[in-house]
Amino acid sequence: MMKLIVALLFSVVLGACQNAPVSNPIPATPTGAETGPVIDKYEHIKLAKKQQSLLDLPFRGFDSDKKMTLIATGSCADQDQPQLIWKSIEKNSPDLFIFSGDTIYSSTEDTKPPSAQFKKMNFIYEYRDARLKIPFMAIWDDHDYGQNDGGANNPEKDFYRAEFVKYWRYLRYVIPADQKALYHSKVFGPKNHKVQVIMLDTRWDRSALKINTDDTYNYENPEPGTWPRPFAPTLDPEARILSEEQWKWLEMELRKPAELRLLVSSIQVIPNDHNFEKWGNFPNERQRLFQLLKKTKAKNTVILSGDRHMASIAKNEDAGYPIFEMTSSGLNRPARPGGLIADTTYIGEPYGPVNFGLIRVNWDSKTVTLEVRSLEDEVKNSVEVKF
Repeated sequence: MMKLIVALLFSVVLGACQNAPVSNPIPATPTGAETGPVIDKYEHIKLAKKQQSLLDLPFRGFDSDKKMTLIATGSCADQDQPQLIWKSIEKNSPDLFIFSGDTIYSSTEDTKPPSAQFKKMNFIYEYRDARLKIPFMAIWDDHDYGQNDGGANNPEKDFYRAEFVKYWRYLRYVIPADQKALYHSKVFGPKNHKVQVIMLDTRWDRSALKINTDDTYNYENPEPGTWPRPFAPTLDPEARILSEEQWKWLEMELRKPAELRLLVSSIQVIPNDHNFEKWGNFPNERQRLFQLLKKTKAKNTVILSGDRHMASIAKNEDAGYPIFEMTSSGLNRPARPGGLIADTTYIGEPYGPVNFGLIRVNWDSKTVTLEVRSLEDEVKNSVEVKF
């Protein structure tokens, strides 16, 4: 009888601890002076381990057979700032969230190691709640790659790769053991309703960026309304964003049967008027991508991107048919005041405050609606695309 009473009491204590606030995940060690039964050290170790598991964020698994009708996307989530936008995302009940880069900020000495920053993310209630309810796919950009604007020459990339894969655990099962870059894909949905998500790695093999020697921006005392122009396009035939292995993989992926494809690039593909990171800094690679879309007749492809701390919808026809791109950035890192840079490819105005994107799939009309949404879940820009 005494064993039964102790077991019941332990169950009550364990349940209370599991529902304790995340800000105090590990209970204090019992002292013996407290009212109630004393939990022996072995039981306390078990209890502490259970509570420690709160730091290892549980995640919602994928349902590969689910017919996708609503997909959310976004990028640029600063773990040191509030992330209220997850409530608006969760309210829409998306079937999937696509993280298109900068899942944390860990590219400066004071934000290393990345494991500490991922733990900070896990303590953000709104994010944690979304992770419990929504399946996530993720690819990195420069700040969770460990080097601002970094490419193949990042000396810490192997370390950051290990940390990224450790956190985004599903990557262990979808990336071959001998593949270093993090490109991967997944197909969702039943026959005739398949959505393919293709995640490109634009960091691991990318050549060095060409510095714009004509940049006259005053970095120490900038004038209002002026912007840096740090990078310039390179025509070096050896310069690349993707490795040959990733190009071959991408062509095979684009040839797989799917009614709709979401091609995810952490940096912008279509917009080309600014001088920040973009595919346009490697015009040969950019044209190769459009030619590959044309070659594979992947007319049902929509591009998703991040990085720019603003949201936009762009259009390009270099593939011989219209290709649309929705940029969603950032989840809690807005554009600087007056900092929106227009682009001739944009449909509608770019949006500077915090934002996320929604992709609405209408299987009856064979259309997909791209929506830029605000913190308050208001539609700020949208376009309907046939697929």
